[in-house]
Amino acid sequence: MIGLGLAILWSLGALWQGSGPEALGHVWQARWTGYGSLSLLLLSLAMRPAAELGLVSPASRVRWRREFGIGAAGLATIHLVLVQSGFLQGQFWFFLADTAWLQVGAAALVVLWCLWFTSYPVLVRAVKLKNWVALHRLAYLAGLLAVIHASLCPWSDPRLILALGMFFAICMAWRWPIGLFMLKFCKLEECHEQQEGCSHPDQPVRSPAGSDVCHGSSEPVSTNGECG
Repeated sequence: MIGLGLAILWSLGALWQGSGPEALGHVWQARWTGYGSLSLLLLSLAMRPAAELGLVSPASRVRWRREFGIGAAGLATIHLVLVQSGFLQGQFWFFLADTAWLQVGAAALVVLWCLWFTSYPVLVRAVKLKNWVALHRLAYLAGLLAVIHASLCPWSDPRLILALGMFFAICMAWRWPIGLFMLKFCKLEECHEQQEGCSHPDQPVRSPAGSDVCHGSSEPVSTNGECG
């Protein structure tokens, strides 16, 4: 509920600030509800590095990642309504056919809706979705599509888009290289445990192929410090 509350408050602020001349008001409202949605999505992605740096607890990470994600999806929906009723004057499907930034934005919105739908345990159980955790990694895809959408929009602020894009790049760089590093680290730890298991008083026997094996095991143990 906090995420949706943030989306509604942001939307009310955008509507109030964009209450000037009609054309400029519609552009202002569409622009800032879009920026707000992207900002909430990036905050959701930032919960992972924040937790790993000790800035938030693991429980808070899960809670706020969900709340910010729901807020991003809700605000993106409001953004669509404002664009459709204002700037596009009800001609969304007409412009969608040959407008790249609308196509990318629509794709991002579909992904956000899927993530929003699967953020509620009752709905997850209703559709019997088992691998919903893997599905929520699509938040990074939604972020990428949203950044591209914002950069292609004709009324975007290049400096703000650059800042949001760099923030997203940091979240991506933190998610994937660190994940690969941790995976390799865990594999090395497993390798060392196997070698320690072979270092009991009974020495490893030499297999016919010339590799060391633990007693009672047919798995070779590398002697160069790497798992084979």
